Amino acid sequence: MVYRIDIGREAPMRLAELTAGFKWGVLLVKDANSTEQIPNWSSPDEQVTAANSALVIRVMPDDEGNVDVQVVNDSKEVRGMRYFSGHLAVPSKTLKVGDALGEQSVNVVLDKENIGVEIYLDEPMQATCVSLLIRD
Repeated sequence: MVYRIDIGREAPMRLAELTAGFKWGVLLVKDANSTEQIPNWSSPDEQVTAANSALVIRVMPDDEGNVDVQVVNDSKEVRGMRYFSGHLAVPSKTLKVGDALGEQSVNVVLDKENIGVEIYLDEPMQATCVSLLIRD
């Protein structure tokens, strides 16, 4: 599924949603064309690790249930506590959000190549709800 947005001019809303089981408990957020190596987690308690054009979020593994993921452009739409704040390079202007194998994903078409990103999780370990806030 592909969603198109115009950051900064779009009305506050959910931009994309995905409910799925995530192999190995890993949710990947990246530029659609990124092949960049993502660094290992610095500790077992770290929930998010990021590179320039991609980040990985620990979530509940698929054998324990599904995870709800929402991509939003307004902080009023987020659920949970913030675990990450940073920037992602998205030179293709398409952000891919999904499992590590790419079997279950959504694409969000952006109007810019660099975005601010905040990650909110409902649980500190094995999150079942992830809010990805895209900002200018």
